[in-house]
Amino acid sequence: MAVYQGTRPRAVMPTARTLRRPVTSVRHAAPLERRSRRARYHAPRRASPVLLTLAGVLCAFMIGLVYLTQVLQVGALDMEVNRLLSERYRISREIQSQQGTVARWAAAPQVIEWAHQHGLDPLGDKLRVPRP
Repeated sequence: MAVYQGTRPRAVMPTARTLRRPVTSVRHAAPLERRSRRARYHAPRRASPVLLTLAGVLCAFMIGLVYLTQVLQVGALDMEVNRLLSERYRISREIQSQQGTVARWAAAPQVIEWAHQHGLDPLGDKLRVPRP
């Protein structure tokens, strides 16, 4: 392989201007493995529309999932409140019934009737005991 001294390409700047310098009569041989001086600049990658669509669908799915969870929790709490209110109402009715029973058994005619049913006789007139 023959190498001619005047056939080497001149270095080119990235701005596409050629170097202008005087050619000297003595030139040194180029290194055997000379790398080109290309710019190592890569254009930034743009996100593909498919990737953006998938990200949007994923975000919408997550928001919907959180919303659905909140709605189910509110429904469960509403059912629990209704159950507790009905339990309260039932207990209130039972208390009223018991109060009516107590009031009825505290009346003198009811006590006398119960005593007659169980074979007890009245002792006589009412006796009042004075306080000590």
